[in-house]
Amino acid sequence: REMLTSGRWPARSPDQNVADLRAQIAANEKGVQELLSMCEYFGLDVVQAYMGHVKANAEEAVRRVISVLKDGCYRYRLDNGGVIRVAVR
Repeated sequence: REMLTSGRWPARSPDQNVADLRAQIAANEKGVQELLSMCEYFGLDVVQAYMGHVKANAEEAVRRVISVLKDGCYRYRLDNGGVIRVAVR
């Protein structure tokens, strides 16, 4: 907690940040358990094949979305004064 509240840019909600990290760790541990269970039930080759299908489908979906974006420059101002700038060409 001290690491989150000290330093040049302290966290605004350190208790919430720590709770979020604990939840992410728990979710990852559950994911590991489920993957191991699927590998045991279906076999590693089948699970890897389906993972490949999911990745390929996601890639195609992103490519379709990107292909219809119009050229332009966009920016988003953050509450700390920073700016995120993106150019699509």
